[in-house]
Amino acid sequence: MTQTQAQDVVSSNYINGKQTFIIPLTFTDINDAKDIITRIGYGGDVWELRVDLLSPLGKEIGDVNLPPLPYVKEQVEALKAMSSLPILFTIRTKSQGGKFPDDASKEALDLFLLAIASEIAYIDVEIEWPATMLKDITEKKGSAKVVASYHSWTGKVAWTSEELMQRFAAADAFGDIIKLSILAPSIEDCYELSLFVRDYKLKYSKPLLAVGMGANGQLSRVTSPISLVTHPLIPFPSAPGQLNLAQVHQARHLIGQLPKKEIFVVGEKSVAEKASHALQAAFLELGYPHLCSVGKGEDDNVASKIDVTGLSSTSSLVEVVAEQFTRFTGRSAPWMPSLLRVKDNSAFPAPESVYNWRVYALAISASMGSAMFGYDSAFIGGTITLPSFESKFGLDGDSSEALASLSANIVSTFQAGCFFGAILVSYFIEKFGRKLPLIFCGVLFDIGVVLQLASSGKVGLIYGGRALTGLSVGASSLIVPLYIAEWSPPAIRGRLVGMFEMVLQVSQIIGFWVNYGVNEHISASSDAQWRIPFSLQLIPGTLLVVLMLLQPESPRWLIKNGQREKAIENLSSIRKLAEDDDYTQWEASTIEEQLRQEAEVGGTQPFLIKIKEVFLPGNRNRLFIGVSLMMLQNFSGINALNYYSPTIFKSIGFSGTSVGLLATGVFGIVKCTVTILFMIFGIDRLGRRNSMIIGSSGAILAMYYLAGYTKLSGSFESTATRDSGAYIAILMVYIFAVFYAVSWNGIPWVFCAEVFPTGIRSISLVFTTCAQWLGQFIITYSTPYMMANITYGTFLFFGSSVVCGVIVVYLFMPETKGFSLEEMDILFNIRGLARAKRQEAERTIADQREAELAVVEGNKADTQHMEDTSIV
Repeated sequence: MTQTQAQDVVSSNYINGKQTFIIPLTFTDINDAKDIITRIGYGGDVWELRVDLLSPLGKEIGDVNLPPLPYVKEQVEALKAMSSLPILFTIRTKSQGGKFPDDASKEALDLFLLAIASEIAYIDVEIEWPATMLKDITEKKGSAKVVASYHSWTGKVAWTSEELMQRFAAADAFGDIIKLSILAPSIEDCYELSLFVRDYKLKYSKPLLAVGMGANGQLSRVTSPISLVTHPLIPFPSAPGQLNLAQVHQARHLIGQLPKKEIFVVGEKSVAEKASHALQAAFLELGYPHLCSVGKGEDDNVASKIDVTGLSSTSSLVEVVAEQFTRFTGRSAPWMPSLLRVKDNSAFPAPESVYNWRVYALAISASMGSAMFGYDSAFIGGTITLPSFESKFGLDGDSSEALASLSANIVSTFQAGCFFGAILVSYFIEKFGRKLPLIFCGVLFDIGVVLQLASSGKVGLIYGGRALTGLSVGASSLIVPLYIAEWSPPAIRGRLVGMFEMVLQVSQIIGFWVNYGVNEHISASSDAQWRIPFSLQLIPGTLLVVLMLLQPESPRWLIKNGQREKAIENLSSIRKLAEDDDYTQWEASTIEEQLRQEAEVGGTQPFLIKIKEVFLPGNRNRLFIGVSLMMLQNFSGINALNYYSPTIFKSIGFSGTSVGLLATGVFGIVKCTVTILFMIFGIDRLGRRNSMIIGSSGAILAMYYLAGYTKLSGSFESTATRDSGAYIAILMVYIFAVFYAVSWNGIPWVFCAEVFPTGIRSISLVFTTCAQWLGQFIITYSTPYMMANITYGTFLFFGSSVVCGVIVVYLFMPETKGFSLEEMDILFNIRGLARAKRQEAERTIADQREAELAVVEGNKADTQHMEDTSIV
């Protein structure tokens, strides 16, 4: 959209009773403002380009200046490229207080026609120019708005004089907006000016800019609906008496035009605090008297509330704060992203092109690693119960104990491979990057699948293939989230990393339903019945290899290994930005700064020293909680349900392979749906700790009911009757899926990813991830034996494990919602139980933030004092 096609902001604000602020740029070369243009424009609506001050010679210009036409054209395009604010194209002659020659009307006309051709929004035309020139401009202006202006520097023209009315009539004849600027010899002139404006509004509708120049006319600049304001970073004010925005707003508050407002930000605490600080910093920057704080929620009648509940990214915070700032002040806020950037680099406003299909394609490509895990965990338990599999491997005549042993070995071999894969991969991702190890994981996974398909009744090849697929899945479970996170723009990082869990859940559903499909539609005498579920493993493994070949290496790894140019090239490709684009360069610099900070906190220390640091006080409690959560996640029984759900459904009375597989498929859909919804809408509202306690309560109820029902019905010893108790039992399985999805399913992974210090984060995650796979190995290996020997006690064990989990969460796991990664050190270095630690940490962090805000206010006061002493 061109400037002339955009809304006429001056007229719109005038009609709606809002002030319009025009910021005159007095640079000889507009490129000198490139690095500060955003800050200069805070709260402004229109740029005034003072063409008579432009000079290719720089600051060395004399009393008169005639800028070359090509140079002016370059300056116009440069300003348009720097900012989206509309431009007021102004030429002020020597007699009008500027630098342009009084006798250069032809050159002035050429410049005005250039502005019209460049589709500039506004052109300022003095009524003193020749009549033929004014007529020519009026006829050719197109959609540009003409500001018909008159300036008097004599101090002898009064607002009630006939001379002024004649000048006003001349301006009204051809202007879309009228500008009258008269030197004010005394403060009383502001009163006469106010009467003139009052009478004008009764008779006319065109926007009027009427001000008294000089110190005596400053009050008129405060009250005028259209006002020219300067900024301390601009070389000099374009007229005597110009104020900056902060001074205008402070004066409006003093005379009662800008009442003080108490603004409450409500919502999730950490985001609300960030929004509150951002707003307060903005108010200080622009001189607003408002106070902003976090709402406590006890006053339902608070009129001014900003609801930022559920925000998942800094970018969303920027948008909401900007929108609400506009709501409370009536001012536009294009400056807000830049202001936040000063406070927090993660809030750097990314260009729209960054959020393109390539970054989503990258996340989906890497998430094929989680598809390998999800499909395997879902299909294997059902496939090894298929009649064709039992027949092929000579198991159809074996005892239940022998079948339980084989099931445990087949499933747990995969888990053992995952455990060692998670340990071994930490070296390779530092040595060879993220991309090549992921590709190797896909190749290794496919080799393992081929071994399983080639087994043809030989259980040993099944074991070997399962071990290889386990190694690749364990390794990819560390690499995939890391790779996606290192590529994700901050605003959508949660969404992209969340694809790992979403793809996992969807692939589990596919695995469940593939078993149901082959059992229903393929004869039990055909090897295809069991080979098809096994062979489908090749799809995610092959897709991982093929798709990752098309993806770039992580920029973080490249920069860490001295390949900055390659990193910028990759960033440019994925972000769809030029290599020299500001955002591309900023992102590379941010990575370098993060690496520098990691080095300062021990990121480059020897391995053994890092291990010692992990077990220091303040760190070892985090490791204890993380390892406990990962282990207890498996002891809750979820992986037993994933791997052996057909057998479990039979134990509660749903006999028949088909029925068991159908119930398993529904179980997968329920778990997947609730997990995705909770990750999107719930985790940042309920918090980690509350979600764990609520979810555990439902899971305990479900498991204890299953234990009681299977004990009383004897369904482990014989097929139970499908009575109401049986249907409630299967309902409890689904209830368990729901409550598990909102607690143990994802929160342990989130908790472990956010609590460890930067310098030991990677080694700490190796511990917690290995605990995850060790827990899976123990449960998947022992579940068949448990169900064969302790029967109903299996569910009793799972329910009691969740009880232990609740105790650990309640006593030791503090709520981490709302704390930055840096603030985790404060939280975990406080002694005491979880709830007390959180409360003490909140007080400590609140004190720190108040101190930081006080420093900001003090700096602002010092800066404002310097500005006040420099007013013309």
